[in-house]
Amino acid sequence: MSSRPRSAIVETWAAAATWCLAALVFFRRPLTTGLDRLGGDVGDMRLIAVLHEHWLRVLLGDAAWRSPTFFAPRDGVLGYSDTFVLNSVLYVPLRAIGFDRLAAVQWTYILLSCIGFMATFRLLRGRLTLPTWVALVLSTVFCFANNLAQKPNHPQLYSVYWLPVVILAVMAAWSATSLRRRLVFGLGSGVMIGLVLYSGFYVGWFAALAAMLTAAAMASFSVRRGALPIARRWLRSKATVLAAQALGFVMVLVPFLLTFLPVLREFGERGYEEVGRYAPLPGDVVNVGGQNLLWGAAMRRLFGADSHRLVNNEVSLAITPMVWMTLVAAVLAVVGWRRRDRSVRTGAGDLGLCLSCVVVVLTWLPVQFGSTGLWIIPRAVIPGASGLRAIGRMQIVNSLVVCLAIGALLSEVLPAWTSPVSSDRHRRRWTGALAAVGLLLVIEQVNLVETSGIDRSDELRWMAQVPNPPAECRAFFIVDSGPQVPIFQSNIDAMIISQDHDLPTLNGYSGQIPRGWWLDPADAAYLDSVRSWVDLTRFPVDGLCSFDRSTKQWATQPLGVSN
Repeated sequence: MSSRPRSAIVETWAAAATWCLAALVFFRRPLTTGLDRLGGDVGDMRLIAVLHEHWLRVLLGDAAWRSPTFFAPRDGVLGYSDTFVLNSVLYVPLRAIGFDRLAAVQWTYILLSCIGFMATFRLLRGRLTLPTWVALVLSTVFCFANNLAQKPNHPQLYSVYWLPVVILAVMAAWSATSLRRRLVFGLGSGVMIGLVLYSGFYVGWFAALAAMLTAAAMASFSVRRGALPIARRWLRSKATVLAAQALGFVMVLVPFLLTFLPVLREFGERGYEEVGRYAPLPGDVVNVGGQNLLWGAAMRRLFGADSHRLVNNEVSLAITPMVWMTLVAAVLAVVGWRRRDRSVRTGAGDLGLCLSCVVVVLTWLPVQFGSTGLWIIPRAVIPGASGLRAIGRMQIVNSLVVCLAIGALLSEVLPAWTSPVSSDRHRRRWTGALAAVGLLLVIEQVNLVETSGIDRSDELRWMAQVPNPPAECRAFFIVDSGPQVPIFQSNIDAMIISQDHDLPTLNGYSGQIPRGWWLDPADAAYLDSVRSWVDLTRFPVDGLCSFDRSTKQWATQPLGVSN
């Protein structure tokens, strides 16, 4: 065996070991409890489990692809939320080998972090030719970032793990030599881009924004450096693969538009006032949360009376301080090195400088200054921006951008710092300093916030107690004669029962709700609300049942006889 294959094997094992250790810390509660305590809460996490299960039911022929069986009798309600279709490549096999719904969705995200980690490592090590340990550090910083650690209640943002895979696919298409490979890889990478957007709109849209900003920055560099003719030749040489990528993207754009355009027509654009309620303030550009291992105490002192912002995980998503300092140091190193020796300039270094500019833009773009902010610009000119509400989430994507920026910059200066012509003492000094920085970068991503709000044993026990519905039931709604629970919990209970018993439910929960629908089992006028919904949708009362979540009893004709 040659040294290169042996080295690749060692690198792969090193990456696998690093991911295992980091994942054990990041997913510590689910993994150390045997998946008894799951990440997230009884709201969005269970909703997302239902949406993952929907695609299994679609594959089995038990559901229409755009119409999960909640908010009955409304069709097309898949577009009220993210679709998670891409995650089916992990979720469906996990369900097929016997995992329950909740265990399968938790393992989906654990395995997805592995895919994202390995793809990021391959991108940094293989494409940017960084030293193995540097690639491992940056892969860990991205995949187990402090901001992502605070968002298990919004696991749709874990779709960010697909982005390094997409980048590798795009680069493979661009570097393909034969026409057949350019077409196949181009089409495949285009489909992949579309699926990321279709599966998780926030991550897909923010990633597209970052790509556009990067392209604009690179174009600016090309013009300033007189490299515009080179860029034009590159575009002409890639015309075939770019066309194939566009075709692949359009193939997915069709179901995307079929899913989301009706929802846009139904609800219109989100008002800027709603966006402002979720937007970070200027101080939040350093807000890494009050439970960050290294910076939590400093954050609590810094924010003082505004400490409520430290627990608001829509705004406490800032890039951590050491990552910022590393980026600034890398930029200064590249600029200083180029001033001393213009011959060291590389394409990777140019990319790193462009990505650094993108990091700054993405950091400040969602910030609210009084009653307005820079976000009014993309809202006015970029399609889809008006459909976003929690714009601070773009820092999740920014975590990847900053790691790629640092990696690209280091790929230009590291060879000089660690050159064999340097003295052993010089190399040891730089290696030791960089190793210390790398360790701090990883440690400062650890966040101690408790985010495992689902007791899987209780969930499974509760579901096992639900008896089969009476044969005459064609649909149902949930009631609650016992202690009241939040509206989202009871409605998601109904959605789970609906899937397990193949029975549509009038209840539902999602990012949007149908006009005229408001079914809260805790409301004293709940049955009147059910009757109003039935009348509004002209849903027949015959065959409509109710299920009491406290007594576990079904009732036929809960609203009376046929209307």
